[in-house]
Amino acid sequence: GALASNATLTTTTLAPTTQSARTSTITALPSTASTTTLTTSATTLTTTPQTVFTCKNEGFYADPNNPHKFYRCVQQPDGSYVTYAFDCAPGTVFNATLSTCTF
Repeated sequence: GALASNATLTTTTLAPTTQSARTSTITALPSTASTTTLTTSATTLTTTPQTVFTCKNEGFYADPNNPHKFYRCVQQPDGSYVTYAFDCAPGTVFNATLSTCTF
């Protein structure tokens, strides 16, 4: 369909607590001919089983198989851990020394 005049889309990329969040704003400008056609195609995605990351201590940990992913382990009152999975922003990798994604 057509975008409304001056439609605005704002996205926020969350970052580890050692970095501030990055915000991008995309504004659609009005045009005289405002017809947009999107074409999609089917894609088959094949995945291979991955090793599940197990937390043993609190903190941030690199994914052992993918430098663009990392985990945050948070200990619960009962001693168990909750694992949160994160993806680094495009073009960055997780730096375990700094506990953040870097270029």
